[in-house]
Amino acid sequence: MAKNAFVSKQQSIASLYRLSWATFSLALALSAFFNLSKHEPFKDINPFAVDPYDVVGSLGFQLALGISLLSLARAWQIKRMAKSEPRAGWVLHGLWATFAVITIVLVTDTAAIWRSSLPLFQSIWVNLLIAGIVALALFALALVIALGRNSQRLDWNKQRKVGGSLDTAILDLLTFFTAPFLAAQTRWPVLKRLMTALLWPFELSKKFVAWFQIEEHPWRFVIGLGLSLGLALLFAKFVLEGPPPDSFHLLLITTVFLGFELLFSMLAFFSLGRYLGLR
Repeated sequence: MAKNAFVSKQQSIASLYRLSWATFSLALALSAFFNLSKHEPFKDINPFAVDPYDVVGSLGFQLALGISLLSLARAWQIKRMAKSEPRAGWVLHGLWATFAVITIVLVTDTAAIWRSSLPLFQSIWVNLLIAGIVALALFALALVIALGRNSQRLDWNKQRKVGGSLDTAILDLLTFFTAPFLAAQTRWPVLKRLMTALLWPFELSKKFVAWFQIEEHPWRFVIGLGLSLGLALLFAKFVLEGPPPDSFHLLLITTVFLGFELLFSMLAFFSLGRYLGLR
């Protein structure tokens, strides 16, 4: 009986890990679809490439990627330790939250197409946009059904109030990213120096997490993350589209990007932090 229970638990852990990978893949697909749809040949016909639809899509795919990646890192930790523990409840919450965000984005995109004056089903490029939304929706629906079936077999929701903190989540992410390098270093000792060079930013990040006392001051990290995301997106915009024509537009665009990302990061942490085990 005990052996059967152990085998069942291991199967549940493996299933949760696979679902986490699939959900992260869905978030990546949404991100690729959103960004590709803003370039030729879709640029001039895409109704959800303009505000306010564009804002929902942009912030939505960022949030979906972040939450699903954290859930994947947590699921990997559970699989690595081969036992049930409090992270599992947070993984389930993260997967459900990712599906909710993706649903909002897809509904918004659908509304944009429906309200547009485009000749629906008369243009191959419009058809491709519609097909992309339908494919993503079907992918999400299949994962929701699979997660719903697995959630009924899991008792981890009872543990979800235990052990959630922002610093633990960040360390889970850092460990998830460094694990392949550490495994390669162990298998091929000749790569030790190269791996040490590649891993130093992650090791420095771990020391930063401890030094910054994120558990006591999580909002400082959230503000820093929001500003960093704003700068990264601003840099990408300038690289792809070129710099603004004058200093006024530079200041305006910088203020909008930094302000939106900062406000969005703070609102997301405030509204979803407890549900995702971050505070």
